[in-house]
Amino acid sequence: MELTRHYIGDNWRYESFPPMQVCIREFGISASTWISRACMYPIFLAFLFLRHKIWACRVLLVITILYWTSMLSWLEILNIVKF
Repeated sequence: MELTRHYIGDNWRYESFPPMQVCIREFGISASTWISRACMYPIFLAFLFLRHKIWACRVLLVITILYWTSMLSWLEILNIVKF
């Protein structure tokens, strides 16, 4: 979230994750980071409590893969990898 605030700021066109892009466009970066936290922390807590359920593990795996694929552009922006 802090990388988004630092590198993207209020310029929603540079955000690659569509829900965050809409949120930044509608509410601004400051409110968007708090909305993201308010959504994600309860989800993390729910998955922590449901960690022994196989369906919850699969859903978490899919969400994690989708999240990291949306973050591939950061690898190039931060000069970690050149594509």
